Amino acid sequence: MKYFVIYCSLFLFIQTCSAQFFTWTQPVPLTDSLHNNTNCSLQEGDPITSSDPAYVVWELWSDTVSTAIYGRNLTTMEDPFEILSQQGVHFRNPKRVPAWGGSILFTLFFETDMNGNWDIYRVEYLMDGTVSDPAPVCVTPADERNFQYTEGVVVWQRNDGIVAQEYDLFSGFPPGSQPEVLDSGGCRNPAFSGYFCAWEKVVNNDSQAWFASREYFSGQWVWSSPVMIDSASQNTHLFLEDFITSGNLLWQEKADNLFRLKGMNLDYNEILEVPDFPGFNNEDPWFLTVAIPVGLSNPFPFTFLTWASDSTGNMEVYVNETLWDPSFFNISDHPLDDLNPRLFSVYGYTIRIYLTWESFRNDHWQIWITHQDIPIGISDQDTGNRSDEIQAYPNPSSGKTTLEFELPKGEPYRLEIFTSTGNLVYAIEGEAMGSGKQRVVWEARNTQGTSLPSGIYLVKIRSDNTFLLDKVILQD
Repeated sequence: MKYFVIYCSLFLFIQTCSAQFFTWTQPVPLTDSLHNNTNCSLQEGDPITSSDPAYVVWELWSDTVSTAIYGRNLTTMEDPFEILSQQGVHFRNPKRVPAWGGSILFTLFFETDMNGNWDIYRVEYLMDGTVSDPAPVCVTPADERNFQYTEGVVVWQRNDGIVAQEYDLFSGFPPGSQPEVLDSGGCRNPAFSGYFCAWEKVVNNDSQAWFASREYFSGQWVWSSPVMIDSASQNTHLFLEDFITSGNLLWQEKADNLFRLKGMNLDYNEILEVPDFPGFNNEDPWFLTVAIPVGLSNPFPFTFLTWASDSTGNMEVYVNETLWDPSFFNISDHPLDDLNPRLFSVYGYTIRIYLTWESFRNDHWQIWITHQDIPIGISDQDTGNRSDEIQAYPNPSSGKTTLEFELPKGEPYRLEIFTSTGNLVYAIEGEAMGSGKQRVVWEARNTQGTSLPSGIYLVKIRSDNTFLLDKVILQD
């Protein structure tokens, strides 16, 4: 059932564990604590690559009548810089998209009330540090807000309706085209992933969750009729991630004056019941799927999850402790409230996962940040015999598989085997018996000794100094 099983398997109860590998770095402040810094954004749409500098943008509130947009280079961590500001004008909801053209570092979409109502504009941030003049994207007498851009389509809120329209970064909207109304009346806060759009709809003082899907039919893209997801109580803070066309949706539902997390896979129209985590309120869900390349094809997807919970008496940010680990821990660990965690990824020689959140300090909201790196030097059975690889033979296998790898003598290691959907089925711990090749025979069984079905399995070996991945194919 595509990849929603990954999503289900990661929603396990919080456990206490001590990570030894690829942990999050010590959190550091991204902004000052003299102003309110909110609504952090690294990338709209596809994850960025190492060739696209990792500039993060956010809103800075200097007073009640003005907001500015600031940015910072996460690679160099040079001082924050101002992108847009004007006394008496609000600039908000910054959305950064990849650079287009040799002199452009990135394109920035934003909302502003410079015309007296909310409109959508864009600027280009250039290599020399200058900013182009604001160019209108959608300027009308209506309020245009909550704009999102993904895969050549924009979705936004127009007054109390949700609209969508194709948009090209070079030429803008197609000539003569008009936005398609997905729903109207009490609609707000759309979440968009490229193939799905979800939103809140206020009906009789309740906030229902609705969605529509976008499919290619008879040579054109067509939106479906809106479908209600959940009508119970208050459904807010919808977050939608699309990974290989599998739409995973999270939101917070208010019942009995408490917030809990809920989930749904939109591809299969199935509600995913999320266990109640410790704490009365669990809010602001966000998750991120990363594709780990294994060999020359078929990347394996794994998911990080973060949210805010009041399990300590105030709101704290929780996150997966490590990749593949269904345990969670308090990353913010601060006596005042921490909210709105967000996850972003940068692909290069390693996959870097960034986590940001808003922390209330010095009577202002400050953005904090941490990251972890996942090396992607991963072997394949066709790459030859090297010391930094796993050799699996026979592969494919209909029974026993021998796994060979090199470790220094006496070094402890852990060997784990996962299904292609990220479920751990086999794990052993050992110690290298001698320098050079180590051999482990896997009999195509899980840790309890039950035979496993045919399919693709991921082998992971990790020690204090080693991280190896390979894939094993079981066949009948």
